[in-house]
Amino acid sequence: HYYPADYNLPNIISVTALDPNRKVLASSNYGTNTVDLAAPGQNIISTLPGNNYGFMTGTSQATAFVTGAAVLVMANKPDFKYDEVKKYILATGDPASTLAQKTRTSRALNLFKALTILDSGVAANGIVIRGPVSESFPSNKEEKNTSSASEVSSFGKSLMDAISQPKVNRVGEKQ
Repeated sequence: HYYPADYNLPNIISVTALDPNRKVLASSNYGTNTVDLAAPGQNIISTLPGNNYGFMTGTSQATAFVTGAAVLVMANKPDFKYDEVKKYILATGDPASTLAQKTRTSRALNLFKALTILDSGVAANGIVIRGPVSESFPSNKEEKNTSSASEVSSFGKSLMDAISQPKVNRVGEKQ
């Protein structure tokens, strides 16, 4: 058994790592009963001891991508409960034949789709989204960009505000 992946809890997204060909890394765990989703996990730039950067490989790298996706979804939809965030991330993943019999969903993380669908108010499979709902996913055809550089989406603005003006909550004072 591998924990926390083997805990049958609704607030855990269990992740496996992918190589650039969207195949599960030989060193990564997988299973249709224990692993929910796949994410990039090979040669990912990361911080290293001694104030350095380097490339790392493994499930821990893939987990960071999914964790970041969850944070961005929660920032855009603060009323989402943990189970809605999980369902949303899983439902907006890309189906991948290389993940059949490797994960519960046979899907790989697609952050762009998750955030695009969130901004469009489109309901992902199995998710109920409050607010306007479109009947289809955004089209794949290219369209001329008529937005000015100064226009910022409400999500982008709120994210930038959160980064530039963080709220600090002090739990206790150092003595």
